[in-house]
Amino acid sequence: MDNKSCIVWAQLRSTYYPLLPRYGHSAAAFFNGTTDLVYVYGGRGENASAFGDVFLFDPLSSSCNFELTDGATPAARSFQSATIAGHRYVVFGGLTSAAEVSGANEYSATTNSFYLLDILRRPMNWADRMQVLERAPVFRKSTLWPPGWGCGIVPIQKQAVTLTKRGQQILYFGGDIGNSMYSRCVFSYDFPQSTWSLLYPQSPGTTCAESGVAITGASAPAGRAAAAAAPFSGHDAVYYGGSRAIVNGSNVSIMFFDDLWLFSVASQSWRTVPTLETGDARPAPRDGHSLTVAPSWLSESSGWLLYGGRSCPGNQSSCNPQDLVMLNDLWLLRIEGNGVARWSRLRECGSLSGATEPLARSFHTMTLVNDEKLILIGGVGDESIFGDVWSLQWKARPPDAPARPVQSLPLETRRVVYIYVLFYFPKLSWYAPEQFTVAIDESLKQGLQRILVNAYVEALDIELFDATSGGGGHGKVLARGTLAQYAVLVGSAFARKLILTTQDQEVPRYLSAQTGTSVEVLAYAAGQPLPMTFSSVESGQGSQGGSGLSTSIIATIATISSAAAAAFLLGIAILLYRWRWRRRRIQRMRMSSVTPGRIEHGRVNTS
Repeated sequence: MDNKSCIVWAQLRSTYYPLLPRYGHSAAAFFNGTTDLVYVYGGRGENASAFGDVFLFDPLSSSCNFELTDGATPAARSFQSATIAGHRYVVFGGLTSAAEVSGANEYSATTNSFYLLDILRRPMNWADRMQVLERAPVFRKSTLWPPGWGCGIVPIQKQAVTLTKRGQQILYFGGDIGNSMYSRCVFSYDFPQSTWSLLYPQSPGTTCAESGVAITGASAPAGRAAAAAAPFSGHDAVYYGGSRAIVNGSNVSIMFFDDLWLFSVASQSWRTVPTLETGDARPAPRDGHSLTVAPSWLSESSGWLLYGGRSCPGNQSSCNPQDLVMLNDLWLLRIEGNGVARWSRLRECGSLSGATEPLARSFHTMTLVNDEKLILIGGVGDESIFGDVWSLQWKARPPDAPARPVQSLPLETRRVVYIYVLFYFPKLSWYAPEQFTVAIDESLKQGLQRILVNAYVEALDIELFDATSGGGGHGKVLARGTLAQYAVLVGSAFARKLILTTQDQEVPRYLSAQTGTSVEVLAYAAGQPLPMTFSSVESGQGSQGGSGLSTSIIATIATISSAAAAAFLLGIAILLYRWRWRRRRIQRMRMSSVTPGRIEHGRVNTS
């Protein structure tokens, strides 16, 4: 057995506290400049209770810590689609606790809510982005779903794939949409544009919902749930397994899949991947498994690791729910240059610290860290729910294996910092905040991004920040203008250059042309947001200067101008009054017999 086929399991944590036993949770890695950290969210525990907590697992110290969060906290949930894109945990859909949803069934109810968790903020901040989903044209496409289901993108469970290096695009595949119906559609969320779209199918009048026995030999995978997907070549995705329930009167059976597909984002189409192996040389049909990108040195071609799940006895494709068996086998999947898939079974060849192999399980998570090993967390077995943490590594890494490539962030941005820039819109004094967000926000962010690119400043993210709501809010409307604060995430090496770039006099002119309204840069600060008030900026809290007029000058000019205008109008009013008074007095004198300036004596009657 060669080194690449010889694996070693090590149990990192056997105690449940603080990470309670769970399954149907999410786990994703984020590179912090030193190591990949694994963020765990949600899941389901004993008595089908859902979790809404966030944990941070550090593979270097094997420590697991509860993370504090604030903002628009979502309802506790399980089986959600979740992945890390950039520095945000993107959470969509899933099953929420029955207690939080009226009219729910005994344990849970589906949801199509959409949230982002900023993992660099302390405490980490939740933002409700359902409005982004509701603005998408595909959300109003009622023909996608059966009559009476209304419109919108229905809940999608555990089918999220981040495609590009910094999570610029996320794909959502299939999912259980309730009532024994399954989705066959592929949706996409584009992070820079903040838009949702339907990638497959594109034919008019198409529907996403499917039920019953799946049709074999189709040009695309049948609708299903609990499949697994992973990135392929940075632009496409590989898709394997899954299941769907077949209801025939009072009888219910589960049909499992073992087909392998590739989805092309460019052509928005599927193609099946032929497999050489047959029988025991390939995995059994299953669902609830994990499919994780393999370490880059493990395979010369693209490779993935498949672990666990649940299936039917004897590699059957369908069986009754009470006959299901849990799996703990590990497979290496490679797609050769000729487009043919090859499966290889990996076996345990020794243990560390006397640990044994993990017990068979499904609906767990398996996460690649530092291009070295994989972290297995939780899952559900035949009779128990797990809260343990395991590492999977190879007995001996080949000496010629390349060092871990830093892919999460470029070299200059291994340490990141927020630069907060406060903009002033003097002509938007009576605009509603919602109008500001919809009409101007995107154009300003795109303009600022182009300015930074031309200045060779690589911004990882630009977002509208509202100090009153903790982020993701609207601009603040004042009587003499609108304030809007943007948080720009850059590497620490770019921070000073970004500040110098915003001082350029051309920046407000360019942004004014982009947004169609006057824009000025009031202040900026590193690390801490600026208060959204004129007085706080005037006092110099966090302000480092700006390319436009300072706030104190703006306030002084506004005050002097108002006083001068009032004094001028008052003077005009007084002069007009005096002129009209004199004119009426002269007219009265001309109409009388009394000559102006002469006193006439008369007889005085004494009676």
